[in-house]
Amino acid sequence: MRKRFAFFWVTFLLGLSLVSVEALEKKKPAVLFCSPAVSQGGWIDLDYLKDLKDAGFEVDYTDKHGDFSWGRIKKYNVIVIYGCPGKKGVVFEIFPPYAPYRKTYIDTIEKFLDAGGGVLLMAKSINADESLLPLI
Repeated sequence: MRKRFAFFWVTFLLGLSLVSVEALEKKKPAVLFCSPAVSQGGWIDLDYLKDLKDAGFEVDYTDKHGDFSWGRIKKYNVIVIYGCPGKKGVVFEIFPPYAPYRKTYIDTIEKFLDAGGGVLLMAKSINADESLLPLI
């Protein structure tokens, strides 16, 4: 059920993001899963990524939170994120205590949206949503 729901939203967001940054040059819709901590803790479901690939998507994931950057995400139509990191010096359960910190992270997401990309937030609520409210 979770896979179907996520597949629906990724497909929906790809439809909304008719213009992507660099992914339009590719023939397949491209999705990047922005893992806060590799595939540990269930952030990345490799079977699900295989299902998306088999369905015609180009899929990839970040190996660590530090891989999240404009240079990386601009290659995709849609990014999947799991929350928002804290400000420098503030640690949330799912995000490590290193860059990109909150402001850079949000600025990069807004730049991606302005360029026509789509964002799917697969939220994990922590600390009374301290890691989610800045994204709203």
